[in-house]
Amino acid sequence: MSMSVWFLGGALVFLGSLLAIAIGRLWYQQTLFTPYVTSKKDLRGTYVIITGGNTGIGYATAKGLVERGAHVIIACRSKEKGEAAVKDLSMEISKQAKQGSKQQIRGGKVESMILNLSDLKSVDEFINEYINVKKYPLDVLINNAGIGGVQLEASKITLNFLAELWQVNYLHPFYLTFRLLPHMALKSERASSKNGDTPKKCVINVSSVYHEHGNFDSKLLGATQCIHKTLLTAPNNKKDGKGSEKQYQASQSQMQLVQAWLKYYATSKLAQIMHVKQLCQVSRSHAPNVQFFAVNPGYCRTNIWQFDDLPWFAKVFTICVYPWLRFIWRSCDDGAQTALYCVLDDHASTGKYFSNCYVDRTLDSCQQCDNVQDCQILWQYSCNALHLPKSPFSSS
Repeated sequence: MSMSVWFLGGALVFLGSLLAIAIGRLWYQQTLFTPYVTSKKDLRGTYVIITGGNTGIGYATAKGLVERGAHVIIACRSKEKGEAAVKDLSMEISKQAKQGSKQQIRGGKVESMILNLSDLKSVDEFINEYINVKKYPLDVLINNAGIGGVQLEASKITLNFLAELWQVNYLHPFYLTFRLLPHMALKSERASSKNGDTPKKCVINVSSVYHEHGNFDSKLLGATQCIHKTLLTAPNNKKDGKGSEKQYQASQSQMQLVQAWLKYYATSKLAQIMHVKQLCQVSRSHAPNVQFFAVNPGYCRTNIWQFDDLPWFAKVFTICVYPWLRFIWRSCDDGAQTALYCVLDDHASTGKYFSNCYVDRTLDSCQQCDNVQDCQILWQYSCNALHLPKSPFSSS
């Protein structure tokens, strides 16, 4: 009798766990199973830049493209990490080819280049080396690199940290795309070695479902051209809305600092989608051969979220829930599928937000993603902040 009770109890716990995992996946991922891209499209002759391609979702995306024959440039801030990623990826591709993988391995090429998105000088050097030194064409640009980080300590959330998050996640990828777009738009005379098709040209911004928590005051941004004024509660004695680190820290409670970090991250992801929307408008007449996509990889197990600085009680909680989250959150290979779909599917709609390999609706409560005027204001702010002309195809 006792054995039956234990067996029944164990079965109920097991079934309850499966139900909880299913509900969790439906809640976080909007699907029980991640759709996988099975396209065997030949990408030989296609040149791809992936920022942050040395790890996580970027690495998985690079792998999927190299397997299909693409020439992938992994752009990351560390020369050592870039070279290590190239070595690991080359070994994986070679091993799959020898073992007779189900996916036809066409053996593309992969290399790394230094790109530090927190330093605009580094971005300029990367662009110059790519276009003028290596003289590579460009077909696909995937803006994947980003800063997340779990920051719950007030001392960690500074103005410099928030500014760097905004630059790496949105502002400097905007600059990179702006400068590379004319080069990408050049008519290609190249063709795939097998089917004779010219490579597909597209820009992909890797956003997040967390964009739903992002928003900014477009009227204030249009008037002040200062994103910090729209996102921060600034020290009262500073007219520019910035102030010093100490003044900012002193004027905010710990909860306000955490909320500032969350808002910056969410708004940077919202801005990535709005960037794609406006790129379609700006490039319509000058680059009709280039498509633009924003993708949501879903909640993935990547190292963008660093837990090292969490308080002890938060670490204990994380350790307890992590095994459960492993079943709910996606692997990096799962997270790469939507970006791969946008590259490989010739019928993907430009200017759209994709999730789970299909066009999805944006979730921001203010519907700024679909507000043409707000997209224009954000574009104008970005150009002014980076001292760029109004269009990547004009000189003024």
